[in-house]
Amino acid sequence: MSADFDVAAILATMPAAPPLPEPAGKIVRIRDAEAFCAAVERAEPHSTLLLEDGHYRMPHAVQLTASHVQIRSASGHRDAVVIDGEGGNLTRGEGDWNHAPAILRLKRACDVTIAGVTFKNSPKYAVLFYGDSGVHGLTLHDVKFHNIWVRGLKGTHPMRPDDRELGEKNYSPEKVEEIRPRNGRVRHCLFLCDRVKDDRQDGFDGDYISGVDCMGLKDWVFSDNTFIGIRGANGGGRAGIFIWQGSTGVVCERNLFVGCDRGISYGNFSQKTVSVAGGAIRDNRFALGSNTAIECCTTRDIDVHGNTIVDTGANRYYAVRFLAGNDGARFRENILSGSLGVDETVRMERNVIGTFGAACFADPLRGNFTLTEKGREALGAFAAARLS
Repeated sequence: MSADFDVAAILATMPAAPPLPEPAGKIVRIRDAEAFCAAVERAEPHSTLLLEDGHYRMPHAVQLTASHVQIRSASGHRDAVVIDGEGGNLTRGEGDWNHAPAILRLKRACDVTIAGVTFKNSPKYAVLFYGDSGVHGLTLHDVKFHNIWVRGLKGTHPMRPDDRELGEKNYSPEKVEEIRPRNGRVRHCLFLCDRVKDDRQDGFDGDYISGVDCMGLKDWVFSDNTFIGIRGANGGGRAGIFIWQGSTGVVCERNLFVGCDRGISYGNFSQKTVSVAGGAIRDNRFALGSNTAIECCTTRDIDVHGNTIVDTGANRYYAVRFLAGNDGARFRENILSGSLGVDETVRMERNVIGTFGAACFADPLRGNFTLTEKGREALGAFAAARLS
């Protein structure tokens, strides 16, 4: 449990993850970390790796290369199966270059499902997929990412082979379009840190932390996930969901962010071309931390609607901002308690915006955004109808 947040109360405001169909194909039952490592590395297509309840202390990183594989808990309870990277050799990997620490890597593996487990304790990544290797149809369902100190889910650039910058040997735009990750689903997952990041040797004085960081995505959906306490040492942590580098058709919907430095970021200042084109940020809830709930930068045709953003008093910046060009952006039917920064490219429609404060809501830091009597008076009929 985090000392700063009532995690149980927050999760009680989210819908329960629906059960998955019974596993099909070859079933491999696993009871310890060594067996799990061996099963992943030898996995056959159309098989299910079924983990019995237990604490799996990983001796090293593992890499899945087989398609149509499921990695699931036998009981269906994610807290009962903990895949723990603490003390393991998480830089282990194929090839003669240095690999970033990760618990599980995916390469050339299509239609993989990971469900009902917890990844815990990695100095960098929990699940990393190589964006240059055709990892299509990835599903993360009811997965917990606990104390992952750079990225819970990382997708690398589809232009760079093996996540390495090879200059003229990088992939062409035509090749990128063929191999970039398509049709991913991240749903009913929990991204949780028990404390503010205290490692200041990450190149950004302790602020290099996020829940999700993915590049070059096509037609992905992030839905019904919860992000709690994703915070950098100086309040400048990256977003719970950070999408960039030529992604298209990405939807973030019905997610909850409590006490994170940033919520959802589409795009990045460093991009000179469109970072994210098409897609939506909709029906999410934010109990704002120290920075920005929604940030769009160098995007095109992004629809931001139906979100509820509450400044709980910790924010020191814009609660929502659009910058550096966002052609075709729409900001509509949102409830924003906090400050807004927009440019002329953003179309505004039927929003409730002000500094009416957290007292207008029942208990945002516990995930309860029900309007109080003060809130109904301050926000009016439109907001009351939206939050009923």
